Amino acid sequence: CRDDKDCYFHVHDRWDRRSIQPIQGKLKTAKPLVPVHFYRWAYKETMSAATEKDLMEVLPGYKLQTAMACSLTSLLSLAPTASKYVPHLFTKILPALRDEKALVMGLYFRTGRTDKLAREESTGKAASTDEFGVWERSLLRTVTNCALKMEEERLIGGLYSNVVWMVVTDSPALGQRAVDTYDGQNVTKANDVLLPGPIHRSVLTTASQGKQTKANRKPSTKDFAEAMIDWYLLGESDIVISGGGSLSFGATASLRTARPLHLARKDCQQETFSFDEPLDQLS
Repeated sequence: CRDDKDCYFHVHDRWDRRSIQPIQGKLKTAKPLVPVHFYRWAYKETMSAATEKDLMEVLPGYKLQTAMACSLTSLLSLAPTASKYVPHLFTKILPALRDEKALVMGLYFRTGRTDKLAREESTGKAASTDEFGVWERSLLRTVTNCALKMEEERLIGGLYSNVVWMVVTDSPALGQRAVDTYDGQNVTKANDVLLPGPIHRSVLTTASQGKQTKANRKPSTKDFAEAMIDWYLLGESDIVISGGGSLSFGATASLRTARPLHLARKDCQQETFSFDEPLDQLS
């Protein structure tokens, strides 16, 4: 697109009106252009409330919390060929995540392995092995503790018959440990209250290798497809839990479907937008 004379793809200062004037001229229209948010910064204080006001004037009903979901729900869907990269995607994973009776949580663990592999690759070093060490153990414990807390808060109402965790990570070893540790368990209590019956928990993950997909690395189709599908699956949940700060992968995955984002390393608190209230849980 960048090489096409009719391409108006534009990345510059996020809220500088002057930067879009050349594009305004190319389009030969009096209709004003407004710079759209970089959604990866939607939870940051640097996000401009003025920009949202401008967008609301051009697009009546525009709201930052739901805008990304509104557009991408119309524009993005998984092709049948996606199952080439994630086996059982359409026969097992998506049906489980879309079960209306299930409490579905997307758990995002970024260990840093993806960046380490990219550095090794750029210097010609052999890729290091995927290890489940002290840091990975700590991250697993922190995120799953948050997920268990979310379970207790939501199962008490009796609205769900089962629980599904969708584990997305750049470390296959961590993903497998999460499955081995928490899959197949029955939840019998919520907030120390005995539930009417046991609620089964399923833990799903993919075989994604968590490769870096930045353009300068020239990722393969497989690298990009695995990352894109993992990102998509995170958003197919009721709640997204991110292991670190509001990392853009987890944050934008939650915004794709307008789901609440909780930060495990901030006492499992829900992220709020820099100038608005948090998202409500959607069913």
